[in-house]
Amino acid sequence: MVTYATKTDKTPRNRLDFVDWKSYTDLHQAYWLMGLGLYFPVPDISKRWKFDEEFGRQRLAGVNPCFVQLLEPENYKYLKSIGFSESLITELLRSKGGRSFNGDFAGEMSRKKLYFINYRVLLKDWRSKFNEKPETEEGAQKYCASPVALFWSSPNLAFIPLAISLEESDPQPYTFKDREEDWLLAKIYFGSAESTIHQLYTHYVRSHANSEVFAIAARRNLFSAHPIFKLLKPHLRYTIAINAKARAKLICANGHFENAFYSGKYSMEFGQDVYKKHYNWKDQSLKRDLKNRNVLDPNALPNYPYRDDGLLIWQAIKNMVNSYIDVYYRTDQQVKDDSELKNWWTDATEKGHYKKEFPPLNSKKALQKALRRIIWSATGHHACINFPQYEFTSYSLNMPPHMREGPGPRGVATEETVMRSIPNLLTSCLAIAVTKTLSSYAEKGEEEYLGSPKEQLVFDSAALRVLNNFKQELKDIEAQLVETDRIRSAITGVKYPWLHPSRITNSVAV
Repeated sequence: MVTYATKTDKTPRNRLDFVDWKSYTDLHQAYWLMGLGLYFPVPDISKRWKFDEEFGRQRLAGVNPCFVQLLEPENYKYLKSIGFSESLITELLRSKGGRSFNGDFAGEMSRKKLYFINYRVLLKDWRSKFNEKPETEEGAQKYCASPVALFWSSPNLAFIPLAISLEESDPQPYTFKDREEDWLLAKIYFGSAESTIHQLYTHYVRSHANSEVFAIAARRNLFSAHPIFKLLKPHLRYTIAINAKARAKLICANGHFENAFYSGKYSMEFGQDVYKKHYNWKDQSLKRDLKNRNVLDPNALPNYPYRDDGLLIWQAIKNMVNSYIDVYYRTDQQVKDDSELKNWWTDATEKGHYKKEFPPLNSKKALQKALRRIIWSATGHHACINFPQYEFTSYSLNMPPHMREGPGPRGVATEETVMRSIPNLLTSCLAIAVTKTLSSYAEKGEEEYLGSPKEQLVFDSAALRVLNNFKQELKDIEAQLVETDRIRSAITGVKYPWLHPSRITNSVAV
């Protein structure tokens, strides 16, 4: 039963003057957007959010699959210092592994079966600001944890969370052996911390803002008949406009981000700080990013759709870009002598990006690498971290935009404690409405998808062959991924459609 501000028999149930809710199923009432006469479907995650296997799966196939790292002796030093002891990890492994499993921490780490996510490194300098008390009585208290989580790539192919540290001061991490509600809350605090990092860094900085830099520079410096402008235009279309709208309504003062997410009035400052400290141009390459995190090996880490499906799209983009450049540039010197190209790159990397290291654009190889990263960021990367938002982030028990209070003492949490911790009805309704809008495709016939731009810009026969080959390669990948998803669904019960070429938009347009 939900609780309302005016507790009388005459109080209608379709009101937004909501005070609190008591049970998990109360959350479903938010999808009616009470008082507005609107209904949104409750996402499937509502059936799976409690399960450890689902929590692990989302770190590989959710909205923010870019932070999982292999646990190795060097980075284990920090985890050990915050309570992830070898004996604890061995105990957890054997408890999850069952009677037939007799492994231990050292063995599983050497077999590349242990992984971690560290959001503390991004949040540590900001949490005191995020957790400030509101300036007015009407202001809502928002709380942000700074989690570090350990996962196991188990023999049954599941990605299992073993332990979560919420605060550096925690005497030991939370584990699945704790009281059920304590463990659920630890996972929800983790999801909440992830929500703002996903929106402001993975989504806005690495895709929206990154694409806008190159779009503005292209408009300033490349003639409309330039072959690189023709190649990039479909992948930079609408980006400047959609970012302007976002700055006017979503990420502005008193916009949705400041009101709903734990970063509050510091949202843009936080995004800028994370960009300055953590954005790396080389990591805009999917393959380079996976290699740096040591997660390229499918035998060590199976069922990682962001990697497996993403690499197919990445390779197709690479094939297309390399062949397209070969049509127009026969030598490295021709790249060096292209003044428009030089001005575009200088404008984007010295004026658009802030004090970041970029290689000179002085060879065909350098140009090919740059274009691959720009196109991947605007297409595959954006598609798989934008369009799943409604499924994962609209449901406040899965990835709430903030928590209303910090973790309490262990061993006393109840279902009511959990519900008291997540955002109230009004914030939940806002999250539902906004994420539904952000993760919706344009109406049929209006959306542009990868490999199928509406406007024909290229007419040279050799370049046309390259683009037609790209289109055919994407069709072949689509067929392959449909079959992969059939098998994947049989194993995990969930498909991963976000990197099917038929669902990858051609640019950052929403």
